[in-house]
Amino acid sequence: MEPLIERCAPGADGAFIGSAGARGGARGGTADGEIERLASAAQVGAPRAFDELVRRLRPRITGFAIRVLGDRSLAEDAAQETFVRLFRFLPRYRPVPGRRDGFTAWCFQIAHNACLDVAGRERRAARALEAPPRAPADPIERADVRRAIEEALARLPEPLLRTFLLRQQGLTYEDVAKVLAVPVGTVRSRLHEARMRLREMLSRSLEEYREGGDR
Repeated sequence: MEPLIERCAPGADGAFIGSAGARGGARGGTADGEIERLASAAQVGAPRAFDELVRRLRPRITGFAIRVLGDRSLAEDAAQETFVRLFRFLPRYRPVPGRRDGFTAWCFQIAHNACLDVAGRERRAARALEAPPRAPADPIERADVRRAIEEALARLPEPLLRTFLLRQQGLTYEDVAKVLAVPVGTVRSRLHEARMRLREMLSRSLEEYREGGDR
């Protein structure tokens, strides 16, 4: 077996070249295999390996963040946060035997969490600036509805919540499965369970608010 550093050695222009001699334009499993080797090289301190990882992954991570957040500026913030975390957590990564896309999937998990954090900060900022709501026609205050939704989401188990939020951001079942590293069937069953639980919790909470308002 040829040494890892040789397979990820930089070419004459400083760009990393994989075992097939491809530069950043590889697709599918070949690209993921190259990224896996670059990650291993970066972990042992190979010069420029991490920079090359960022160069190859940035378009995919940014594109994913745009789909999740729906805003390019926020997506770029999330992508930058992803690579900061990736650099910090890189020593913790362990390859998955038999998987050539383990590092890529791990990166998308980090990107997913970064998107959630960026979206949360944006929501908090928007709430701080929004005007007081007008009186609603329904006896249930809009604040009560918002509170009921937030409470219901907070009660969902973490796997159901993450799957539900990713799908709500417009990702396909296949994209959600890739981010969470689970089968598509698991995504579908989690979404069904999350929706059933949310419907039940919201119905119960709103009924309690109605009864409280009638007293």
